[in-house]
Amino acid sequence: MSERYKQVKLYENFKFCPTSPIDILKGAIYIDNVTNKAIFQLKFINMQVKHIKAVYIQIKGSNDLGEEIENKEYAYLDLNIGKGQEFGTDNLKELNDNTIRNIKVTINKVIYEDNTIWENKENISYDRTPLNEIDNNLSFFANKKAVAQGLQLNNIYYPTENQNYWTCICGTSNSNSNDKCYRCGCSKDIAFNQYNKNQLQKDLTVYKEQEQEKQKQKQEIKKQKLKKIKKITIICIPIVIISVILLYFFNVESAKSIKYKNAIENYNNKDFDEAIELFTELGDYKDSKTYTEKSNNEKSDIETIKKCAKYYNEQGEYFYEECEKLGKQIQYNQVEQYISQLRANGYYDIIKITFSLRETYLKYLDELKTNKFDDEKEIILKMDGKYQELYNFYVEYPKEDNYTDYVNEAYRIYKEIVNYNEQIKQQLD
Repeated sequence: MSERYKQVKLYENFKFCPTSPIDILKGAIYIDNVTNKAIFQLKFINMQVKHIKAVYIQIKGSNDLGEEIENKEYAYLDLNIGKGQEFGTDNLKELNDNTIRNIKVTINKVIYEDNTIWENKENISYDRTPLNEIDNNLSFFANKKAVAQGLQLNNIYYPTENQNYWTCICGTSNSNSNDKCYRCGCSKDIAFNQYNKNQLQKDLTVYKEQEQEKQKQKQEIKKQKLKKIKKITIICIPIVIISVILLYFFNVESAKSIKYKNAIENYNNKDFDEAIELFTELGDYKDSKTYTEKSNNEKSDIETIKKCAKYYNEQGEYFYEECEKLGKQIQYNQVEQYISQLRANGYYDIIKITFSLRETYLKYLDELKTNKFDDEKEIILKMDGKYQELYNFYVEYPKEDNYTDYVNEAYRIYKEIVNYNEQIKQQLD
């Protein structure tokens, strides 16, 4: 409740009416700090299968002196409540007098969705039997049984039965006509046969006996194992010592052999960083030093190829973008103006300077130290040819009648450069 309402009385144990299709779980009386009126709030639960659409209750209200001030019927309308559903807490009902501090609640009528009516003709209700929570030392078995039955319970109580109703292990009151608890679904027979104190005590005794028997068996098995171990130890100690010595030398050589095999595989797969690390750890083992040097050289070759491929790919993209820009200007018939502007800005001189860097990357290719990357070198040289073709194509701007073809041809050449670059990546991977 909000700060607007001050609680003056809390009810957590209303009387139970076994014949009623609904039960009152709890309630409270409040004072509205804004209107200074007394109000009450009740929480109900539907105990039956049929859906409920309306409930009528009788409230008798009295003051602290026990004087009856109010005797009035209240209605909860437009409901749609199924079995096990709680309701009522959203409905605050106003009392006639703000001095009312006690209420007595009687359920008068319940109207189902099919318009059939239950009426409280006998008007009989009973005090609830106090709940008795199962002892801590027995709650383990009670919870274990509940889980096995598919029951999820926060607390488990001893079941109780009297002439008028019975109380389930979940703490819910049920009519004696109910074979199962309407709230948790536990069978009445199971509740009283398996969750009574004597039965749970028997379960505890059996459990302790089983645990003691298990411990005895474990101790006996342990003794037998120790005897066997002593016999085996006396026989095997010399053998073990010799075996350990032999195994040590075998493992050392075996470990080196495995590491050398892995290093060779990494070298053949061009994973030179891993190969260099393994060959270095092997030191003088077989030809590890030779392979360390070869791995370092070929790692350098890969870096050279990557530099070349990166350069041609980036420059190809750079020229294509400028060609595309020129093509857009061409569409607006500004060719001469655009080209004049480029020349005035020294753009073609920049292209020539950039193109001169190509000599450096071609020199890298010539300096490769092995023949292991001949395929990659061939692809780089093809890419360089396309790069040269794109450069030549670009610096000769188009005639007035083939602007679109000009742009499309530049794009075709650029895509071939990209394709060669992808081939390089696949080769190196």
